[in-house]
Amino acid sequence: MSNMKIILAADMHLKPGVYNEQNKALEIFLDECMEGGKLILLGDTFNCWFEKKGKYVGDYKDILGIFKQAVKAGLEVSMVCGNRDFAFSRGRVTPLGTEYQGFTLPMNNSYSALSEIGVHLEGWACEFEQNGIKYHCSHGDMYCTDNVWHQLLRYLLMGNPARYLSTFVPRLFVNMIFKAFRAYYREARSNNYTIYDYLLIKDEALVPIINSGVDHIICGHLHQHMSREILGSERAGILTVLPCWAGGGYGVLENQLIEIKNISYS
Repeated sequence: MSNMKIILAADMHLKPGVYNEQNKALEIFLDECMEGGKLILLGDTFNCWFEKKGKYVGDYKDILGIFKQAVKAGLEVSMVCGNRDFAFSRGRVTPLGTEYQGFTLPMNNSYSALSEIGVHLEGWACEFEQNGIKYHCSHGDMYCTDNVWHQLLRYLLMGNPARYLSTFVPRLFVNMIFKAFRAYYREARSNNYTIYDYLLIKDEALVPIINSGVDHIICGHLHQHMSREILGSERAGILTVLPCWAGGGYGVLENQLIEIKNISYS
């Protein structure tokens, strides 16, 4: 990858339907991203997204239209899966990119609504190299290994068995599941709340990635910006956690540095 400016955003928590303030902020943000030419969304892009046979839960028509216009204008958009982005495809390579790696079934192999508008679906993580630095981008929740309840719920709702069974589950039932788990999955918060130790990303979960040759891990999920060195057994790397986009923050990667910026709403 050449030395381009890359925009990174995590935890957008876009809600379905017409939310004038949210959708206007999205339009402004995507317009600002045009200067970079590439946008990587690091999970929880949607407050809840479940897709089945090319149809999705919730009225995301307006939001998809906003993304489609940005892609048509020349913005390259890639998306990795977060803990709220359930089943946005089932593992097939399309002309527009490689979709989420999971089960491919004859009765549910249509293109994702996201890939149809030109968004590249990358699965749980994506990696790229720029200026000799290798980057690993993901949502980050899988590295919060002390949060046992979350990891169990993640396996039950997003593991391969659940993805297989979801093919046969009516979308009405999926809507009921989402409502039932709202008590656990917090709404998007500001970027200044207290994070308890058991919720944090653990270094030992990142060491294998650093040892594999990655220099910089970038993720979200915690809704707060933080950065620190990760010491592997053979080499060292850097972890950067992005702030919550729904709280107004995002990252810009340029010349090996990540600058945290705020969305301009004017």
